[in-house]
Amino acid sequence: MTARSKRIILLTSSYSRSVGDPSLINDLSAQLATDGHQVTVVAMDWRDRPETSSAHYREPNGTEVLFLIPPPLPRRTIFRRGLRFLTAASSLVRDARRAMRGRDFDLMIVIAPLTQQRALIKWAKRSFTCRSYVYVTDFFPFHHQQIGAMPGGAVARIAYLVEASLLRMFDVIGCMSPANIRYLKSHYRLKPTQRVEELSLWGPTDPPPAEDQATVRGRFDLPLDRPIVAYGGQLSAGRGFDVVLEAARLASESRPDLFFLIIGEGPLAGMIAEAAGRQGNIAVKPRVPRESYLSLLAACDVGLVCTVTGVDVPTFPSKTIDMLRAGVPIAAAVESTTDYADFVRDNEIGVAVEAGSGARLLGAIVTIVDDPAAAARMAAAGRATLERVFDVAKVSRRLVAQSFPEEYAA
Repeated sequence: MTARSKRIILLTSSYSRSVGDPSLINDLSAQLATDGHQVTVVAMDWRDRPETSSAHYREPNGTEVLFLIPPPLPRRTIFRRGLRFLTAASSLVRDARRAMRGRDFDLMIVIAPLTQQRALIKWAKRSFTCRSYVYVTDFFPFHHQQIGAMPGGAVARIAYLVEASLLRMFDVIGCMSPANIRYLKSHYRLKPTQRVEELSLWGPTDPPPAEDQATVRGRFDLPLDRPIVAYGGQLSAGRGFDVVLEAARLASESRPDLFFLIIGEGPLAGMIAEAAGRQGNIAVKPRVPRESYLSLLAACDVGLVCTVTGVDVPTFPSKTIDMLRAGVPIAAAVESTTDYADFVRDNEIGVAVEAGSGARLLGAIVTIVDDPAAAARMAAAGRATLERVFDVAKVSRRLVAQSFPEEYAA
């Protein structure tokens, strides 16, 4: 092993086992392996997917994957869900301990939120003598509580105490943007020895295969002669769907040429499909694998990034990367507390407005659609921004360098 080649264990609650449908975590682990590191992923997946089972395997790129599936959690009471969560987590940790017995690593990487991975993190910290890096993409439980995804009161307070105590266990904390760093430092008590680093999101930079727009639209039964505004992602709380639907309703009156496409799955799918059925300018399509999604997105004219008002957590939506890969300008309606809007404007990759108004979002969409030359410049700027900021090859090397600064000092 060379001086800079590391044995890395990556703990996550989100990892894709589907060929052609990688997640952000897959992209990172694959790039670390390409860079010559020995990568082991331990994924504890809490999503209810009965067709999936636990597995221990090695991917073609050399990444070792231990995929742990707990039994379904009961849906009745918080107490029963919590009890089952603790029991299942302890059982899965025993599986991890058996699989990793006698091993050691140079670096542990964990993707937050941390609370649902508490048992794994505690086991790994006890078992391995290595440096540790946590990447914070979601400030739990603040954001979850503010968008109504979890109760407040004692439940939120306990969740915060657990999350904060776990954050203090890491040597380095990575955040997506300067606003995220400020939020972290103002809401969590860190240890003086901990370092906080800025690390952008990441993804591949290769565009989807070139394909005729009409062919792609025909394959998905979409209009061939109308500008299409696309949203892709989880159909759940906190995504600003009320504003998207309001913008579509307003467009049906003032801009009937526009067509809205929503791609995804989640608890709000039924509500969104019902709204789409009441007017003729919206289509809702089920989630498709990532490579197919990129081709579909490339056949559209505008990509949507929407969040909600009433939150103070600065978000930086990961769907940005797919939009830049697909070469579509971004119409963003985001909370005022984030620096994402400034990022969109400064890099000239789209039009950003404040969240909460369908009229404002529609105005951003129209600004892009009605100026094809500007839209083309935004798409080109998006390609340059993707390669400069989000290239997974650059970000993965930066993460390792932030973990071992003495080895990468100029």
